[in-house]
Amino acid sequence: MSGAIIVAGGIDELPEIRAAKERLFVLQQINDAEVTDRRSREKTLLGIAGVNEKVTTVNGRHVPTLTLRPGEVERWRIVAANSHDVLPLSLRPAELGPGAPPTLHPVAWDGIPVKRVVEKREIVLAPGNRADVLVRAGNPGLYRLWKRGFPQLKFQQLPDPETIAWVRVAGEPVSMALPTTIPERYSHPAIEAAEVTLPERKLVFSIQPKPLKFLINGKEFDPDVPDPVVKVGTVEQWRLENSSDAMHPFHIHVNPFQVIETSDPALDTGVFKDTVAIPPVQENGQNGYVVIRSRFERYVGRFVLHCHILGHEDAGMMLLVEIGMG
Repeated sequence: MSGAIIVAGGIDELPEIRAAKERLFVLQQINDAEVTDRRSREKTLLGIAGVNEKVTTVNGRHVPTLTLRPGEVERWRIVAANSHDVLPLSLRPAELGPGAPPTLHPVAWDGIPVKRVVEKREIVLAPGNRADVLVRAGNPGLYRLWKRGFPQLKFQQLPDPETIAWVRVAGEPVSMALPTTIPERYSHPAIEAAEVTLPERKLVFSIQPKPLKFLINGKEFDPDVPDPVVKVGTVEQWRLENSSDAMHPFHIHVNPFQVIETSDPALDTGVFKDTVAIPPVQENGQNGYVVIRSRFERYVGRFVLHCHILGHEDAGMMLLVEIGMG
């Protein structure tokens, strides 16, 4: 059970975005196979990952059909409300041919606007991610909203690709504009290295095989002991590392962060998010990593950070964070 809350304002007032029709996509997944022994299944890594045969739904519907006019621009608010799988999404013709599929132009991640609006062939959402995307229709025809098969575990069979919606482009053409930049006043100023006030922290996400445990810095979640402890008014840089074969979407409550560096060349840097996928261990044996920076400006109190794969979080991959007055 999940839903979406839309907070209006900000970039909603930009002319190109205001003119675009909005659609909401709450993406969820259900298993397309009956699990006969759930208790024993949950004791294994593959059990927590879930079976490969998943069906992705859009607002509870299986493969709905949408219609746009040629040249029309829509704003798609996409919420990855699923519990485990990474969702790589693209638009492509229903059949091989010369048709130009609608194009994707992200304008915000996790509710935080980007500064430059560029065309993407594919957007990748980890569980918990939200993306606001301007979609411009091209030639008339039938197109797929396509989910590419993505390896959740290095030793797991690659899931099949999936059509999660049909997009029909038909009717009288229209001419609509796309923004190329978004004023910084709608987002956050970039966090420069000179702002960082403390040495870099490191959080290592790991999986212990026997007995199976999901750990951050070698520890399971302790609801009574905050770690890390942060001072309000500081700026910190964190290095998030992953020593396991499974991807871990890092999510933190209250404070968004800027992605600075990553071992995954496909991951955008410079953008602000509150959820980011930490890549698995690399082929050279080095930990996958993402470097982030955060300003801890106003909030004082406790909250959590965790892996947004719910089975990993429930099994202990979570930390209590405390922001104090110092």
